[in-house]
Amino acid sequence: VASCEERWYEQTTDHFGWAAPAGGALASTFQQRYFLCAKAWKASPLPPAQRPVLFYFGNEDNVELYLNHTGLMWDNADKLGAALLFVEHRYYGESLVHAAPGRNGTLPGNPACLNYCTTDQALADFASVLMDLEVVLDGTKRGTTPVIGFGGSYGGMMAAWFRIKYPHLVDGVIAASAPIWSFFGLTPSYDPSGFYQVVTRDASKGGGAAPACAANAKEAFRRIDKAGQTQQGRGLLASSFRTCAPLSDAGAAAALSDWAQSPWATLAMGNFPYPSTYLMHGLSLLPAWPVRAACEPLRDAALATGDDGPLFEAMREAVAVYFNNTGQAACFFNQPAQDAVAEANDVAITDTCVGDWDWQWCTEMHQPFTQGTDKDMFYPLEAYNQSAAFAGCAAQWGVTPRPLWAATAWWGSDLSRASNIVFSNGLLDPWSAGGVTRNISVSRDVTAIILPNGAHHLDLMFSNDLDPPDAVWARQYELARIQKWIGAKRGVAAM
Repeated sequence: VASCEERWYEQTTDHFGWAAPAGGALASTFQQRYFLCAKAWKASPLPPAQRPVLFYFGNEDNVELYLNHTGLMWDNADKLGAALLFVEHRYYGESLVHAAPGRNGTLPGNPACLNYCTTDQALADFASVLMDLEVVLDGTKRGTTPVIGFGGSYGGMMAAWFRIKYPHLVDGVIAASAPIWSFFGLTPSYDPSGFYQVVTRDASKGGGAAPACAANAKEAFRRIDKAGQTQQGRGLLASSFRTCAPLSDAGAAAALSDWAQSPWATLAMGNFPYPSTYLMHGLSLLPAWPVRAACEPLRDAALATGDDGPLFEAMREAVAVYFNNTGQAACFFNQPAQDAVAEANDVAITDTCVGDWDWQWCTEMHQPFTQGTDKDMFYPLEAYNQSAAFAGCAAQWGVTPRPLWAATAWWGSDLSRASNIVFSNGLLDPWSAGGVTRNISVSRDVTAIILPNGAHHLDLMFSNDLDPPDAVWARQYELARIQKWIGAKRGVAAM
């Protein structure tokens, strides 16, 4: 952040309507934050209009998180003589939509508060910024300046979809860990259990972890469920897990099981070969290979056939890799605001609409999940239930999901007409189950690369001496594509 300028762009709240947003309850514009990092661009000997811009498509979070971790852009800025532009996603970070003047007190209770928190609106935001590129960065020239897009996870999805919808504004994109094939309405169909199967692979020999870990974990979750049915069992759970308060009933024990199962997906996404704060939002540090670290207490295969107490204690130590990586927790589970990440993201502003991924899931980003099958480490079976999902969304947000919208709006699984996209996926990343893992068209330069030892968009991170060879190769491949697209743009511009 210190190397960049924080700036603001007056953005349109509703790109696709003409009347006042939300019947006048929302302001017609809002201030969208972006960061411009132009040191390498200013030092380039090339004419300003030919110096490239590397553009990051903001995710569902404060854009500073991605500015500080997207090393692929930073590592190549000097080599390319490029300016870096990180644009925050509407409704997140400090790019918030506010009540219209004179309408204080109308939000967020107004049902339309988050109505404009959509992918289409966000993509139009990015397009508007790039249409004004000459204003954002003096010396650039729209149509001449090469623009290369980057995004990881949801940001990677945005990058790919932006290239599809606005190909005249971006010359190519790196879409890392972008699960655009994790929706309904695709051919072939997406497997909702795929995400948790990859988590389980991480916690198995194939993922470099202790071979008995996944089986021991599943047995622990099964026994937690059984122990929770009796007072004696709940007492054992409370003492073994060192809970902050007694477990009053079977519901509390079930909640403990959910708690113990919850960090494994995050640990898998953050299964990097070096310690990292990325998945912890900078609030604490996960160790190198955190799934392997969590599996160490569950290494002994005999735990699955022994007494409950040692198995429960081993599970406590396993999830402490996530819940107590600072070493400061005196007790676990039922302590208010124990999860510092959740606490940090808990924003309550009376006259501001604040983004929430659950809202996006309940509208258009409706990705189904199933866990607890015989192919994963979780228990009990929790199959995706559309009726229950719809009812929950209606109760919480007053909306009904559109499960087919992603497939309808973004070409589904048919990307044959797309061009200049690199899709990258790490096989340790659970989102790879919904990622593009095969080449679409070499002639149109829509290719897929696989990182066998990569977790969530590892290739976008800063280079590190501990990177596996596949991460090093992936970055080299991506740089070659970036240079190709920049060269092609300069060739076109010179005609």
